[in-house]
Amino acid sequence: MKSKKWLIFFLGILASVSVAFVILRIAAPMDMNRSVYINIQMPQNNNQDIHNIENLEINMPHIASLPEMPLPGAAQNISISPAPPAVNVPVLMYHHLADYADNDAVITPESFAVQMRALRDNGFTAITLQQLIDYVDEGIALPDRPIIITFDDGYLSVYTYAFPILARYGMHAVSFIIGHTVGTYTYKDTGHPTIPKFDFQQARNMAGVMSIQSHTYDMHQWPPFEAGRARENILIWPDENVYVYESILRADHQRISDLVYTEVGAQVIAIAFPHGQHDALSHQILQDMGVRVTFTTEPGWNLVVKGDATSLIALNRFNVTDDICEVLLMDMLRSE
Repeated sequence: MKSKKWLIFFLGILASVSVAFVILRIAAPMDMNRSVYINIQMPQNNNQDIHNIENLEINMPHIASLPEMPLPGAAQNISISPAPPAVNVPVLMYHHLADYADNDAVITPESFAVQMRALRDNGFTAITLQQLIDYVDEGIALPDRPIIITFDDGYLSVYTYAFPILARYGMHAVSFIIGHTVGTYTYKDTGHPTIPKFDFQQARNMAGVMSIQSHTYDMHQWPPFEAGRARENILIWPDENVYVYESILRADHQRISDLVYTEVGAQVIAIAFPHGQHDALSHQILQDMGVRVTFTTEPGWNLVVKGDATSLIALNRFNVTDDICEVLLMDMLRSE
């Protein structure tokens, strides 16, 4: 009889432990590679009543230390920070790189490298134009301290010097090319020497680091080298018929758009206005043709607003000269 009582007692204990284990497993799933030890302390006196449960100690130390886990299907408190409603985005403007900087449109490769390293070391991220558009259209958050780096005119020095420096410091940039000058060393058919421009093979080599966009196909003419009246910018001439002007601007933009798409596979969604000049009419025509982002040459910050496509129009740009060191660059980029 005594052995039967012991047997019944142990079966009862094991049943209780099994039920407790199942309850704990449901409430707090545990790592099954972790052992659970059950220590049952029996009464030291064999004459004690084995049915008195108060005389027993059941220790399950590993279960006691398990972390609390949510029940399956329970709501989780996951915090996702939304994109802010507006972001200040500075834009830098460059043109040509050379060993000697003799004007404000030229910078030495050494100075450019110092500036790019300063941007990286101070937490700036050079974003693409598509990222900027996605922020406005879709509310996709931009990285901390976004910045846009631009080059006008498509000079060969951008490929020779700027491209490897940008790649070294993990920066992205946009080059606004003049369509008819790509790959040339002279001005049209005049034979007048000009600063060399990179060609489309070189543009393709820069893919992933340098995007190609429009500085017009042929509306950034240089008067001394033109036989007739020069069109220096995209503005309508005072004595020009508006319908004639519109057809000229549309044809020019279509030509540069087709060229860029054919040669590098990119849609033209942006234009840097020649000499920064623009008006409501030119804006309307270009927007009708799919241009989303436009750039001036005026210095200043740009408040880009989520959901407001007009905040992508006529963006300001800081012209960065050769004498701007890291300290001056950071002062320039200190948001007002």
